[in-house]
Amino acid sequence: MIWVAVILGVIVLLQVIYTGYIRWDVEMGFLGQDAVLARHGSTVTELNKKIDKLESENGQLSQRIWKTESELDSLKQLCRSIERAEREARLERQEK
Repeated sequence: MIWVAVILGVIVLLQVIYTGYIRWDVEMGFLGQDAVLARHGSTVTELNKKIDKLESENGQLSQRIWKTESELDSLKQLCRSIERAEREARLERQEK
């Protein structure tokens, strides 16, 4: 019975050590990633800020494109109505 408790204790101890090693390895990976990014002049938070700024600019540009397209459609309709009015004026002059 005591051997079962000892074996279970060793197993739990090994799992705790392994979990600590995995955590340390993950933290070292993040530190290495931050070091690489810092070497190239940016950090994760700076990249996130740049991404947010680009997404905001993208949204603003999309709105401007949509507004320009709607203005273009209204200009096309205006040109059609002017052409129609000119045709009607020509027809009236020809009838006279």
